[in-house]
Formats: sequence, C-alpha cells, structure tokens
Amino acid sequence: SRSFCSPVRKYPAFVLTFAYRSALWFKEYPTIPAAWRMRLVNIPGSVYSYYWMGALHVHDRHGFRRVDPIPPKREGAYRIAFVGDSFVYGYCVNENETLAAVAQSVLRQRGWPAESLNFGMTGAQVEDVVRIVLEHALPAEVNAVVYGANMTDYLPSGEGWRNRNPEDLLAKPEFAERFRTNLRHLREECDRRGVLLLGTFFMPPPLDDSTLKVAKMTERIISEEKIPFIPISDFVDRYAKCDFRFSRWDAHPNAECHRLYGEMVANELEKRIRPS
Repeated sequence: SRSFCSPVRKYPAFVLTFAYRSALWFKEYPTIPAAWRMRLVNIPGSVYSYYWMGALHVHDRHGFRRVDPIPPKREGAYRIAFVGDSFVYGYCVNENETLAAVAQSVLRQRGWPAESLNFGMTGAQVEDVVRIVLEHALPAEVNAVVYGANMTDYLPSGEGWRNRNPEDLLAKPEFAERFRTNLRHLREECDRRGVLLLGTFFMPPPLDDSTLKVAKMTERIISEEKIPFIPISDFVDRYAKCDFRFSRWDAHPNAECHRLYGEMVANELEKRIRPS
C-alpha cells in the first residue's frame, strides 16, 4: 500500500516547489525582489524551512507548519483542526496571518477558548485530508475540523495540477465521485466521534467562470453529504474586482484573503460552538 503522502515524504515540499517554480519562471525568477526569493534556513525543530515571498515556512516531519509536538489539550479549550493543502498551510504569508490563526484570534476576542491546529500540508488532496484527520486531527482531541477545499483536491493523491483545467473536473464524473466518497468517509468518522466538520471552498479571487462552477459543484457535494459549509457566492461577488493572489510570482492567497476567510470561519463556528 502507498505510504501516507509519499510524494511529500520522499521529496521535501520546498524542493518540489523550488524546482517547479524555477522551471516555470526561468525568465521571471530574476525579476522577483531579492527579499522574496527562496532562501533556505535552519530552524530548530523543523525538518526543512525556508523563506519564500518574505515569509518563513517551517515543516515538521509530517509537513505541517509547526516545530513543536502538539501539546495536550487544555481543559475547556475548543480545539479546531484546519485541513487542506498549501492554501490552508499559508504559503507566502506569516504563520500568524493564516486562516487558522485568524479564526483563533477572532474567536478568542469574542470570549471563546479557541485553539487552532494548522494541519494544512503542501500537495494534500482530499484522500490525504482524510488521512490527516484520522491520523493527526482526531487523536489530538479536536472539537471541530475545518476543511478548506480547492480544485486540486479532486485529483488523486500525489497528482499535480499541471496540464489540468477546471473543465476536466466538471466534465469527468470520476473526479467528483472521488471527492464525494472521501468526504462521506470523513463526515462519518467525524460524526462517530462527535466532531463538527465544516467545509468551504478556499481559493483567492478573482475566480474565472470555470473555477466558479467548480466552487458551486464543491458546495453542492458538501451539502448533499450533509456537511455544514460556508458558501462563498456573496464573498466572490463582493470582492469580484479584487485580486487576492499574493503576487505575480505566486498565486497563493494573500494575508487579506486569509483574514476575510478566517472571519467567515469564526462567524460560522461561533454559531455552532458548544463548550466541551
């Protein structure tokens, strides 16, 4: 059987990222400001770490953005796991600007004893998300799991997005069926343990028509699988003229996008929180 996220374990994420981007931007890489270029650093507790787009990225042995083991759950804490790929991990933004950190901060400001765990991992797709939740989030005694899905989650584990487009996901039912089957398994496991599962489509505007169709398909599947979700239609309409991609060199969500999504997640969680 395949080892968990074997492509990430075999080839550290920063190597894959740097190699791909260097090849893709062979002519553009020199135009990146020096402070934003890839710079490897040694951070105690991190298996591999580097600066990219000015932000420090650390990875533990599982690929998560942390350097210390997950601590025991504090008494009375409402622990929330955030799962997804590099968008949830927070590529290009500082750790305290990520979706997970923002949601925690907002909830704490409102008096909730929230504790966020960022289980976002580079290259994770829906099959990997299920494994992450089963192997890491649920053993950490979380009260809720927030899944920030995007288009690449429809692909088989370890398969890159290159040479794909949103129309592939819409035209070939096997993509939607894989996503649905894994979501159902995830929901059943969370339900069995009394853990809230909350989903949303996490991609930075602007979104083209095809991507919007994938977003609507994602929301439909999540809804049909009886999973609470945060609809993004109003968000997309409100910020249709904004560009929340970090830069011309990297299209991951910028800090403002993380902030807005973090507030939406906090608002939805606050409606559903039941202190443990």
